[in-house]
Amino acid sequence: MLNLNRTSVVIALITCLIVPYGLTAQTETTPNKTEIQLIQADRWFYSKDLNANSQFIVGNVILQHDSAYLLCDTALLYKATNTVEAYSNVRIIDNDTINLYGDYLTYNGNTKIAYIRGNVRLVDPSTTLITSQLTFNRNTHTAYYDSGATITNGENKLVSVDGIYNTSTGDLSFHKDIVITNPDYILKSDTMLYNVDRKVVTAIDSTTIFNKDNTMFCRSGKYYLETDEGAFNNSVEIHYDNYILFSDSLYYENKRVYAEGYENVTVIDTTNKITSWSDYIEFNKEDGYGFISGNSKVRYLTEKDTMYILADTIRATFDSTLIDISAYNHVRLIHKDFQAVCDSLVAYRADSCVKLFNSPALWTGKNQITGDTVILYTADGKIDKLHIPSSGFIAAKDTLGSINQIKGNEISIYFKKHDNENAGSEHGNGIDYVAINGNNQVVYFLRDDNNGLIGINVVSANNSKIIFVEGEMRDFIFYSDVKSDIYPTDKSNPSMEKLDGLMWREEERPSIE
Repeated sequence: MLNLNRTSVVIALITCLIVPYGLTAQTETTPNKTEIQLIQADRWFYSKDLNANSQFIVGNVILQHDSAYLLCDTALLYKATNTVEAYSNVRIIDNDTINLYGDYLTYNGNTKIAYIRGNVRLVDPSTTLITSQLTFNRNTHTAYYDSGATITNGENKLVSVDGIYNTSTGDLSFHKDIVITNPDYILKSDTMLYNVDRKVVTAIDSTTIFNKDNTMFCRSGKYYLETDEGAFNNSVEIHYDNYILFSDSLYYENKRVYAEGYENVTVIDTTNKITSWSDYIEFNKEDGYGFISGNSKVRYLTEKDTMYILADTIRATFDSTLIDISAYNHVRLIHKDFQAVCDSLVAYRADSCVKLFNSPALWTGKNQITGDTVILYTADGKIDKLHIPSSGFIAAKDTLGSINQIKGNEISIYFKKHDNENAGSEHGNGIDYVAINGNNQVVYFLRDDNNGLIGINVVSANNSKIIFVEGEMRDFIFYSDVKSDIYPTDKSNPSMEKLDGLMWREEERPSIE
């Protein structure tokens, strides 16, 4: 509470005595408007000759209007207009919670609007605003500045060119060259809202958040500064050390480096030259995993070639670099030299190895390769070896549509080591030879130079090696327990032409385009 002293009482008596000097009209106010009252001062002057409109008040001045008090060194009080000018050590105390300081102030008691300039400070229980000039509206509890301000709210320091602060709701509206600094991050924006009580940023225009581990861009969204998390939309982009994530919208937790992205998601691994696309992503850098789903596609880039993995869901594990990628449901593998389908897949980055599970089928050139599991090894971005641990099957149609077949319990397929001029053509990058361990069977259609059918060669053996030339079976080497029969066309029957387990799946072959 403010105490009245003897000076206050004297001034009150003098005010009563000046009525005969014609000040009655000057003290009239608009109905429902309250007058600005003088509570205390050291000296008070009035001169009808010098300035008939104002009272000159000096020294420890205290004025009151409603629930607000105005303190200053010197004031001019205009009773007719219910306004005041205040000079030096100006301070407004509003509702015991808002303190507004400055060098010079004008205040209108009818509109309850104060304009203050020079070393301006607005202080409330949670926030300090510093600027060169400010307009404060007591009706709406809002402060407006347009010459730049610095606002301190806890650990957060906010700077902008102009802004509006609602001291009742704690809402700040910023515009132009906004910077929020904190020990843990820096935020920059063109237009944004900020609540000083909840410490929530609402981005309205281009916004960048610089954290220790990442940098994030967005055009709109909310960021909760105390928990360091947010929800953003409209072209969101996050840059980690070696990952860049793009998304239409994003939920983000900076402390555990966690993000969930929705719609039009793209992730770029700049170290491994891997890019993924999907409808959804969950990314947890701290725990070293991420997975994408919905129209998921991953692209590997090497110096010479590109490989794609497509699936309903794709999961990656990593530390400082990628460890492996797993794909589930409707998996497709696409490379210019080979294509594959399966139900699930695991790609091991360190071993350049891809394992295909659950009814896999792989095509290279004219050859279809199937098995319970197919393991693919690459070198320099090209297929180097295929291994089928069990139930291996190789099938290839010849020029007239007959299917040559190799069936074996364990099959290893080796590819040519040198670059092939026909890479990406019907020959793939070139099977060199096939090695079969254990029981195996071969059905091969023998043709003459004019592609006329000579007969069908049916062979069974324990261990075999089959050499390929230009993507086709050419030479056969059988090592033990060999049984071989050639059936002329007139002695063959349909049962000889097809080994048990043959399924021609060409319609499943994914396009390389």
